[in-house]
Amino acid sequence: MKLNEDFKFHSLRHSAITELIKNNVPLNIVKEIAGHKAITTTMIYSHVKSNDLRDAVNSLSY
Repeated sequence: MKLNEDFKFHSLRHSAITELIKNNVPLNIVKEIAGHKAITTTMIYSHVKSNDLRDAVNSLSY
């Protein structure tokens, strides 16, 4: 395989864990999939983007 030398396997792992979290997979499940010992490690992988914040607010029914 000819991969860019900036490629790191950890980037794929990070993306997969972040996508699981964005797809509302419970953190305790993501923790187990990732093999983390502590939930706080899993929480490091969750990144909140401004669109995510906007979508969360827009999901409110008032």
